[in-house]
Amino acid sequence: MGSVTIEQLRGETYTGGDPVVKGMYARNAKHLDEVLAGVRGGSVVPLLGAGFSAGSIPLWRGALLGWARELGPAVEVEVTGRLDAGDFEGAASLVESETGANAFRDAFGRTFGEGVLDGAFERLTPERRGIPSAFRGFVLTTNYDRLIERAYEAAGVRLEAVCPHTAYHLPQAAGGVQGNKPLLLKLHGDAWDPANAVITREDYDRAYGTGGEGAPLVEVMRRAFTGRRVLFLGCSLVGDRPLDVLHGCCEGTTHYALVELPKETDNPADPLAPALVGPDGRQAPAYREARLRLDALGIRPIWYPHGQHEALDALLGWLEGELDSDSASTSVSPVSIPDSTYGKPVGRKKEISKVVRSLSGEPSITLVTGPGGIGKTEVCREALRRLRDKGRNVVYAETANRESAWAQCDAVAEALSVPKMEQREGVRTADYARYLTDKLADLERPVVYLDNWEDAWVASDEEGRRELVGLLQNLCGGGSSILVSSREIAADYETGAMTIEILGLERKPSVDLFRKVFRMKGGSPDPSGSEFEELIGKLEGHPLATVLAATLAARYPSCGDALGHWAKASQNAKNSRHDSLETALHLSWEAVADAPLAHELWGVMALTPGDLPRAELDALADLSGADSDDWLDAYARLRGASLMTASGDGSPSMLRPVREAFFSLASDDIVDRCLSLLTKRLVGVFEADDNGSGVLGTGAGDAHAHALASLPRALFLLGRSLGLRGLGAGAPELAQALINHYQFDWEASRPVLDALLRAARDAGDDDLHALAAWASAECAMRQGRLGDAESLLEEAERLHREAGSTLGTANDLSIRAQLAMRQGSLGDAESLLEEAERLHREAGSTLGTANDLSIRAQLAM
Repeated sequence: MGSVTIEQLRGETYTGGDPVVKGMYARNAKHLDEVLAGVRGGSVVPLLGAGFSAGSIPLWRGALLGWARELGPAVEVEVTGRLDAGDFEGAASLVESETGANAFRDAFGRTFGEGVLDGAFERLTPERRGIPSAFRGFVLTTNYDRLIERAYEAAGVRLEAVCPHTAYHLPQAAGGVQGNKPLLLKLHGDAWDPANAVITREDYDRAYGTGGEGAPLVEVMRRAFTGRRVLFLGCSLVGDRPLDVLHGCCEGTTHYALVELPKETDNPADPLAPALVGPDGRQAPAYREARLRLDALGIRPIWYPHGQHEALDALLGWLEGELDSDSASTSVSPVSIPDSTYGKPVGRKKEISKVVRSLSGEPSITLVTGPGGIGKTEVCREALRRLRDKGRNVVYAETANRESAWAQCDAVAEALSVPKMEQREGVRTADYARYLTDKLADLERPVVYLDNWEDAWVASDEEGRRELVGLLQNLCGGGSSILVSSREIAADYETGAMTIEILGLERKPSVDLFRKVFRMKGGSPDPSGSEFEELIGKLEGHPLATVLAATLAARYPSCGDALGHWAKASQNAKNSRHDSLETALHLSWEAVADAPLAHELWGVMALTPGDLPRAELDALADLSGADSDDWLDAYARLRGASLMTASGDGSPSMLRPVREAFFSLASDDIVDRCLSLLTKRLVGVFEADDNGSGVLGTGAGDAHAHALASLPRALFLLGRSLGLRGLGAGAPELAQALINHYQFDWEASRPVLDALLRAARDAGDDDLHALAAWASAECAMRQGRLGDAESLLEEAERLHREAGSTLGTANDLSIRAQLAMRQGSLGDAESLLEEAERLHREAGSTLGTANDLSIRAQLAM
């Protein structure tokens, strides 16, 4: 077996059916995502053990055995016995006592000290040399050598090293930990200072204290561990005193570790399919014991096959690649630029250069257009990185599902982290644009990027489109360069924009991209030959189709097999313009069908705006009643099929063309299951807030904040549910919870409320009809459409009176009174309020009565 890849650690290349192995890999993927999110957020810090230096510096076991051999067979046997029992401290004590303290410390210094550093660093793998790209703050190590320091020095990154158990470094270490400064804590000392290194049992007892209490090193470590999660890399996690301190001070906190599977699980025929289950049908004893021991310590393992220690390089290389762009200077940019899934775009140098040039001069508007999945966003992101590196301020606004000019302004405000303007009568989009322009003026030469702009363009009528064009022109006129990526463009409007069309890749970059993904997914050797050429030709240069096809090809025995599957699937393609993408998506759908919940998770993503928070995925898994391992497996399978990625915090993310494909590929039954599951979850969130209780992992104190955060997802789901199933699949229940619970984003809610009102009218559901009319009336009032509001309120009042709903009628009259006040009809307002107050009292509504009295007091002023 060659070097282990991150895809293999995630189980994305595992094709076996063993549920225990699949479960292990699914948890690996989940833990890796959590580690990445924690490292990004600064909550996860590494603790590097001897395995980090392995291959460059002798391992501690080997060094002790080497010295023991010079002391005679009897000593060697006794030292070996102690090492086999995990008693490294006792083994070191024995060697020192037999060698003599001075001679032992001299040998220690020669083995790990200055004389071997240059050669050792040359042998250090590129991934281990690259750790400064992954960890820029706090780092802990039990190693004596200086390979970590040399790696940071070579990268030009300052990382001060201190030995907290020594009197001369203790104040510096304590202060650095308290201030969260970039610092390397060498817990057991330095080979340049052998006399103070913590090596023998006696040294450990002095440094840690025999009771583990009060020792200065322990107190510094406790400060370092508190509030942080530790990622153990290259550590044995056996007989480890730092682990005892960690467990003692941070019980209940989750930590992570890269862990070698026990030798008992080794499967030489296929190391990636470890023997986790014994002949008796139970988990292999050594694996079960290790798993339970780590669980008791609060450590979430990332397992790798026995003997495949290159897994450390795979993990470090992945972290470095994910975080490298974050480590570049982003202080000038209000937001970060999301990473590309497969690195820099392949074959797009000309297009990227065009975008950079178009935005490098005076403020201008640039429209980047092309079909879905062709790479518009990737081209724009790379261009923005280059502009950012030149000192430009990048404002990255994700405008998917923002279906009006006002909603687009909201996206820009969020990207700038400034308050959004309240939509009210007399405030226009142009006013919002001026407000944003004033905020952008605080930045030097800003570039505003609007991604997925087509949602607003397609949803808008003629007037709305002119507002969108006006927004671009107003922002540009205020001194900002505007970059827009969109399938649809304002071709018939005078925008003054430069248009850059993204077309399919040429043959060579198509081949390069295919082979790159093929290798990443564990395929070997690189594909070639006539069948490969034929497959490349069928992909039409479409990047997303190429990525999906390469992922699939890595699982087939040959390109001929891939072609056979392609021919079958292409018969189902209906879009003659992009049948390569449709065919690739069809094949991908079939490829994940054996994962029980993969299609359902695909649907959940398709019915969710933007990324799905990882906590929501876990909550949905609990709510579904299915085995949590099946959900984790589905997550891993979709990622392995290149259908899903993870955002910076580990939340599942999916490209729009992949989301949209779900509705043409899924059966009605699968769509209904997804709608019902999401509806059940969101209704539960709102009910939990109403009841003051938590729901599925949310405490009562967080329930209201969680409900607020769920509003956009609920509104989006209601709109999709109405479009797909009308009033089926739980739409009335979700609408009731949503409308009763909040006054929401009226601009975004208008099309959804309009659809709800039509559906309720058509279905003859008078209760829902009245509720929708009432909510639509309030929306109209907020937007200054007073005539519409009056008609809708009359409609709601009629329905409530027919249904004998005293409270509903009273609420309608109260809002009608407010409307009359705004229209200057004070006498009508007074009459309406009198009747509203009477009905509220009759219904026993203290709150409604108080509200009426408050409005009447305003009327009397």
